[in-house]
Amino acid sequence: MPSFLLPNDPHASTLIPLFQHHIQALEKDSKACVLLNTSDCLEEEAIRLISNLNPIPIGPLVSYAFLDENNSTDSSCEIDLFEKSAEYKFEEKIRDKVNEEVGLIVPWCSQMEVLTHESIGCFMMHCGWNSTLESLATGVPVLGFPQFSDQTTNAKMVEEVWRTGVRARVNEDGTLEAEEIERCLEMVMGGGQRGEEIRRNAKRWKGLTLEAVMEGGSSYNNLNAFLEKIE
Repeated sequence: MPSFLLPNDPHASTLIPLFQHHIQALEKDSKACVLLNTSDCLEEEAIRLISNLNPIPIGPLVSYAFLDENNSTDSSCEIDLFEKSAEYKFEEKIRDKVNEEVGLIVPWCSQMEVLTHESIGCFMMHCGWNSTLESLATGVPVLGFPQFSDQTTNAKMVEEVWRTGVRARVNEDGTLEAEEIERCLEMVMGGGQRGEEIRRNAKRWKGLTLEAVMEGGSSYNNLNAFLEKIE
């Protein structure tokens, strides 16, 4: 069950009646359908369980213009992220530099453009659905730090189902400490067996994701069939 529908979720009292209303409306109309930003291969079981609502997976809906088959994140990286002497360098193309040799702050940039860069070895995120799909489409391993809504469920999928990343654990007071981030990054990007498995899975899911949206793929065919039906 999605994490934001659990009884102990602070938003459950609002969201559960809302979802019930939508589902009941869909069940009353036999011609209704639901377009889903996912693919058959990503969530086969979940899609099957709601087959009575006529789900149509047409995703992942991400910007594929940035994808380049020559980019690769399947490489081991040595990490020294939290050493005081460390210096972090960033892409020259990005604007608004602050302390050029130390860090970078930008008002906005294309996340897909960043993720497809060959130097990216891990994507630390809250595991929102769009970002999760972008990580899968680009084959970038994930360090998840979910906060609310569907993020906890997505992080579980990343870590336990697709096995393309790990979830950071907070301490007793809910704080995510630097040592935990370092531990997770070393696990994902290091040369150990777990890191190799994660990177291998990320590469595999990238291929399956692209296959779904390419001509002849499941999402491609589903969208075309839907458009033909409403013409």
